[in-house]
Amino acid sequence: MDLDRETNLVMDMVGASAFGDPQRAGELLERLAEGRPSGDMYPVCCAVAGAAKVLLEHMAAGVPGAAYWGLQIVGDGPVPPDVTFAQRFVVAYANGDTDMCLALYRAQEEQPGDVLPDAVCALVIYTGHLVRASWEARFGGFGHG
Repeated sequence: MDLDRETNLVMDMVGASAFGDPQRAGELLERLAEGRPSGDMYPVCCAVAGAAKVLLEHMAAGVPGAAYWGLQIVGDGPVPPDVTFAQRFVVAYANGDTDMCLALYRAQEEQPGDVLPDAVCALVIYTGHLVRASWEARFGGFGHG
């Protein structure tokens, strides 16, 4: 699959997630995984995080000190590991820390079972939430009409 096609699939996948269509997002994620050597989804994770970075920059336009991103956990109770991965991966990518991105990815990859697929799905969902938040911040609502 060529880069343009993969880019379009990533954007469609994030859009499906943002619009609440997890089945479509999952189908597109499966298409992106097909034919990858040993299921290497790191480039896909970077593409999704790249979209998230653009959204974060858009939401922070004009905010002093928005050149470095951090993560603040709000609320009680533990955050699920796949969500923690998604948040940390986006923050690392937004800060240009590709070494941390790769370390986070490899840590998920080394876990048994469906840890990595769950983490990649969480990254897509998290980025979909950022699409919604960015849209709502800019236009005051989300969706058509």
